[in-house]
Amino acid sequence: MTQYGSDDIPLFLAGTNEVTILEEDLNTVKRSMSRIARLRIEQAHRINNFYGYLDYCVRGPINHRIIWMFIALESLFHLQGERGYGRQLCKRIAYFLEPTDTRARKTVYDRFYDAADKRGRLVHGGTVDNDDIKNILIDLEPLVWRIGRVLLTGDKKWMKLFSSLDPKLARYFRIAESQPLS
Repeated sequence: MTQYGSDDIPLFLAGTNEVTILEEDLNTVKRSMSRIARLRIEQAHRINNFYGYLDYCVRGPINHRIIWMFIALESLFHLQGERGYGRQLCKRIAYFLEPTDTRARKTVYDRFYDAADKRGRLVHGGTVDNDDIKNILIDLEPLVWRIGRVLLTGDKKWMKLFSSLDPKLARYFRIAESQPLS
């Protein structure tokens, strides 16, 4: 995580903000990995990419971490063949994290949209202050890890939905995009 050295264990594996991993957490990860292993390869691809890109996000230089974070998020919240980036992606993330609270959803949306703007400037040749990126990562990483934790430990429907190649995921995204932000 941003607050710790790059060799530390990601906090989404722990049940608290402690770096210590409990046996219960390891068992949860084992069950989740077993669930992923049972998916067909074309289904597991989306989920595996998300966690793989998050690994780069944790270990990379500070100005690359924001890029890898958004690549990880795109692997879950973007459908193949779609055009566009910022608003659509951020609305989907905000709805996933805050499906019932419109004010909280707007806050999440604004935080991710601001970060996506900075990521875009960085990727397209602009300059962004490393301290600004670090602050964004400190702000957003708990939310991104929350997404990862829900996929691993939440209702089985989430892993099935986000591994899905059928219209259910596209339908979920249409619902997410139609929700008000304030």
